[in-house]
Amino acid sequence: MPARTMPMATLTTATKEYHIRLPTTWSPHSSRKVVTQREDAMALNPRYHQSGQIIHDIRAKSQVQRPHAMADMLPPGVLCKIFATCARITSHDPNWSWITVTHVCASWRRVALAQPSLWANIDFTAPRLTTLTLRRAKSSPLFIRTSVENRNIKQLHQVLHTSSLIHDIDIVSSLHGFQSLTEALTRPHPRLRSLTIVILGRRDDREIVHYKVPLSSHGNPLPSLTNLELHRCPFALVSSRFISLKHLSLFSLPPSERPEMRAFLLTLAGFPFLQTLTLVDAFPKPPVFGSISSTGGRIPVPRLQSICLQGGIVEISQLLDHLFLPHTTRIKCTIDHLNATTFSNGRPDPTHDVRRLAKVLGEHLSSNGAKVLPLQKLVLTSREESFRWANEKYDLNPDFRQSMRIRGFRADSGWDDAGLDLALSLRSHPCEDEVIIGWLMTLWKVLPLGNVQSVAFQNVDVITQKSWQKLLRSLPSVSMLEVNGYAPSGLAWALLLNANANVDGVDGERVGGEGGLLLPCLKDVFLYDVDCFQGGFMMSSTMSTNSHRDLDDSRFMDVMLFYFQLRNTLSTSLRLRTLRLFQCRNVPGGVLKDSRGWVENLYWDRRGEVDEAQDEFQEFAHYRKRCLVGNGQLNSRHFRRLLTLQERL
Repeated sequence: MPARTMPMATLTTATKEYHIRLPTTWSPHSSRKVVTQREDAMALNPRYHQSGQIIHDIRAKSQVQRPHAMADMLPPGVLCKIFATCARITSHDPNWSWITVTHVCASWRRVALAQPSLWANIDFTAPRLTTLTLRRAKSSPLFIRTSVENRNIKQLHQVLHTSSLIHDIDIVSSLHGFQSLTEALTRPHPRLRSLTIVILGRRDDREIVHYKVPLSSHGNPLPSLTNLELHRCPFALVSSRFISLKHLSLFSLPPSERPEMRAFLLTLAGFPFLQTLTLVDAFPKPPVFGSISSTGGRIPVPRLQSICLQGGIVEISQLLDHLFLPHTTRIKCTIDHLNATTFSNGRPDPTHDVRRLAKVLGEHLSSNGAKVLPLQKLVLTSREESFRWANEKYDLNPDFRQSMRIRGFRADSGWDDAGLDLALSLRSHPCEDEVIIGWLMTLWKVLPLGNVQSVAFQNVDVITQKSWQKLLRSLPSVSMLEVNGYAPSGLAWALLLNANANVDGVDGERVGGEGGLLLPCLKDVFLYDVDCFQGGFMMSSTMSTNSHRDLDDSRFMDVMLFYFQLRNTLSTSLRLRTLRLFQCRNVPGGVLKDSRGWVENLYWDRRGEVDEAQDEFQEFAHYRKRCLVGNGQLNSRHFRRLLTLQERL
C-alpha cells in the first residue's frame, strides 16, 4: 500500500495556537496517528502550555497506540539472537517455521536478510522453504535441526547427499525414518562437527531392533567431528573415523546393538582426544571370561575430564573396572536399578555388588594419590516421592521412592562440576532404608574425606544415630556444618551423646583421638528452612534402620542447643563461633536467646519465632506426614529422650 501524507494537527490553548506535524507515512503495521478529542482536552490544561511537553505527550500516546513500536526499537544484535534461538527449535508442528518470526515487521525482515549465517539453519517445513534457506545461506556452514517426517524426508535425504557444507546435524526421528536415512547419515561429511540422532521411544523399550543396514567404519577420517550424541541408535555409528572426537554420549542402547566389552574398549582407545563420556542405559555386554587380559590391563583414557554413568550397579562397576582414568577426571555415577548377582533368603542382595563398586571407586580415587586434589566440601542430598506407608499395617507404599546422593567438591570445583557425584535412585521399585544406609556406609569407607572442611545435609533424616557415629568419625577436619530442609535427628543425637560421653574426662588426646569427640574442629553451624520443632525416630531393635512406629518427641533445636552447651562445658576452645538460622520455622525465641552463652555469634532473620507462651502448649514434636500413618498417634509410641537424659544428668 503506498504511503499517505498525514495533515497538520492544530492545538489551541487559552493563549497560543500550536501547529504540530505528525509522522508523514502510514503503513498497515502502524495504528492510526490522529489527535483525539482527549488529547485536545489535555492540551487546554494550563500545565500543557509548553509546546515541548505537548509534543512529548502526543508521541508517548502514539507509542502506546502502536503495538509494534517497541519491537521496532530492538537493536539488530538482539534480533539476531532471537532469530537464532527460534531457528534452533525442533518442532513436530507442521505449521511451525522459524522464518515466520522474521515476518513480524519490515525492520525485522531487513535484519534477517542481512545475516546469511542465520539462513544456514535449514528449514524443512516445506520444499520451497528448504530451497529458500539453502539459497540465502550462500556459502555459510549449514545446520540441520529437524524432526524427520514423511513430508520432509525427501528434502532431508537430498540435502544430506548433496551438500558438503554441513557442520551440525541434530535430528529426531522414528525408527522407520532413521532407517531410511541411515546411508545418508553415514556418508562422509568433511566439515561435520556435531552429530545428534534421537530415535523416539520409551526409555525402557527393549524391543527396538534395527535393520541390519551395513555401516562401514572404513573411509577417510573426519577430523572436524568433535561431538557425537546417540539415542537408541546402532553402536556401529560410533566410527573409528572420528579421530578428533571429544564428547561421546550414548543413551538407551538397545540390547541387540550393545557391543562386547572388548570391542567397546577398543573403540574408546581409538579416541585419544576424548574429554567427556556419558552412558545412560548404554553399557556394553558383560565381558566373557578370558576375553580381557587377566593381567589387569585397563584401557587408558588420557584426556578424559568427565565420565557420567547411569544404569545398573553391576554394569557401572564392570566398566569402571576396565578403564584407567586420569586423576583429575570427574566421576558421576547414578544407580537406577540393582541388578543384584547374589541373593539372600530368596531376595536380591546388592551388598556384594556395592562392595565391588566401592572397591573400584577406591582404586580410581587412590591412584596417583599424591597428585589428586583432596575433597574440601561434601554434600549429602536425600529425596522422597509419595507417601512411605500404604496402610495402617506399615506396609511400604509401592509408589514410594527415595534416593541418596553424595557430592564431593575439590578446591577447583564449581557448584555444577563436583569431583565425585554418586547417587542411588531406583526407578522401578521402592528403595528401603536398609539399602540406602548400607550403600552409603560402604561407599563412605573408600572416599578420601580426611581433608573435608565443610559438610552440607539436604533433607537427610533417614540415617540412624548409630550410623552417623561411624560416618562422622571420618570427618576430623570439618569446621562448617550446613543443614537444609528436613532436620537430621540422628545426626543431632550422635553429636549429643558423643559430647556427653566426653564430659567426664577431657584431655587433648581423647578429644582428637580414636573414640574422642566427633567433629572436634566444628566452628560454624548454618540452618536453612528447618522446622526446629521436628522430632526424630527411635532405632529399630531388629534392623540397622529407624523404627517409624517409635517416635522421639525431642525437638531438633533443643537437642542441638544442648549439644552446643556440652561442647562449651568440655572446653572453651570448643565453643561454637557462629550459629545462623535463615527461613527456619518454629524457632523457640526464648531458648535461642539463652544460647548466647554457648555461641559467640548468633545470626537470625527473626522468621518463624515461637514465644514461650506458645511453646508451653507444644506437647509433641512435629513430623512429616509422608513418614507417618494417619496423624502419628495410630499404632505409634512416643518417647522423650532429651528430657530423660537431662533428668539423669
